[in-house]
Amino acid sequence: MKKIVLILAAVTMLSACGNAVVEEEHVEVPAVLACEEGMSEYRVSGTPIQFCYDPAWGAVASHENPGQAGESIFISFDGAVQSPTLHYESANYLPPETTVEDFCYECIRATATNESLLEQIAEELDVDTDKLSVRKSDAGGMRAIRVHAEYNHGMFGAIDTLTYYVPEAFPGYNVQIYGDNEIAETVDDFVYDILF
Repeated sequence: MKKIVLILAAVTMLSACGNAVVEEEHVEVPAVLACEEGMSEYRVSGTPIQFCYDPAWGAVASHENPGQAGESIFISFDGAVQSPTLHYESANYLPPETTVEDFCYECIRATATNESLLEQIAEELDVDTDKLSVRKSDAGGMRAIRVHAEYNHGMFGAIDTLTYYVPEAFPGYNVQIYGDNEIAETVDDFVYDILF
């Protein structure tokens, strides 16, 4: 009974003070990578990228895609089991002089409607909209665009891929995470756990 009386007295005293301003201190706590049992943890040196991966995918391998300016790095796995690929590139990356154009992240508005995003991605990939399925998503707490593409590409043959596009995943860098559509669940799980 004593505790109830003290609480009521404290509430009465606070309400008698009028509209008191309570200042809350906002402390940002960094996200911590939490891999499921059996998964391994990896941090990409020189970046804030952290992810969980299945050791069955093999060792983590990275290679640079040289260009005229900036940097373009692919992170993949050298195992026999199909796995996602992560590609990050600086916003100032200029590909080598080839006929293949680089993906224009600045041309995509991640806040657009799904219908508008579909049109933007179709134009960027030079593919008919009926060959794509597009929806908003997130990766590592950043806005992302999830794209399932299924079409026939003259140079590369049949395409059936799932790709997450993450504009400005971390300062000055854009990210793509992709894999064959047959491992869509694996790609989705990989993206769900990633941190930037």
